[in-house]
Amino acid sequence: MSETKGIRLTPIKLRNSLYLLIPIELTKLFDITKETEFCLNIKHDKNTVLIYNKMENSKDFKEKDKPEKAPKPSLPYR
Repeated sequence: MSETKGIRLTPIKLRNSLYLLIPIELTKLFDITKETEFCLNIKHDKNTVLIYNKMENSKDFKEKDKPEKAPKPSLPYR
């Protein structure tokens, strides 16, 4: 039997989907928050299935791409 190094994760089922949870120690180590975005790549070979890449500056990217808010119309004075 070959030994695989790394963290063993077991998917959890919520409704009709399976999720891989990130251990809290890794979220702290890699500065992952609930706003962190990942890019999921599917690689099909003998030992690799999913590759998650943390997207750098995703928060900055979102902010600069948001449309500017239009000013609220002022109500006529009565």
